[in-house]
Amino acid sequence: MVDTKTKARFIELRAQGWSYQRIAKDLKVAKQTVIDWGRELQGEVNSLRAVELEALRERYGLLQEHRVKTFGETLEAIRAELATRKLESLETDKLLELQAKYLRLFKEEPELEFMSSAEIAEAKTLESWGSLRPGK
Repeated sequence: MVDTKTKARFIELRAQGWSYQRIAKDLKVAKQTVIDWGRELQGEVNSLRAVELEALRERYGLLQEHRVKTFGETLEAIRAELATRKLESLETDKLLELQAKYLRLFKEEPELEFMSSAEIAEAKTLESWGSLRPGK
C-alpha cells in the first residue's frame, strides 16, 4: 500500500514534466504503478501544472494584467517625456510626417451632430414608442 505522501510526490513530479520511468525510479515503485496513478490522478496533475505555469507567467511578467500595467506605465513615461520636448528639435521631414498624421486623424474623427430640443423630444418619443410595440 502506498502512502499519500508518495502519491503527492508523484503529482508534483508529473506536473513538472517528469517521465513515468524517471518517477518510478525516483519513488522506487513499478512503472506500471505510476502509469496507473497517471490515469487516476490526471486532474490533480493538470491542476498543479496550471498553477505552476501561472506562477512562471507571473514571474516573467507574462500575465495580461502585468503586461497592461507595464504598457500603461511606459505610455505614461512617453507622454511625460513628450510633454517636455519642443517641436523645434524635429527635422522638417519628421515635422511634415507628424502634420500629415494629425490631419488624417482629424479627418477620421466622427462629426458631432447637434439636435434641436424638438428633434431630441421626437427621438425620445420614437424610442419609447418602439419599446411599446408588441414583440419588443
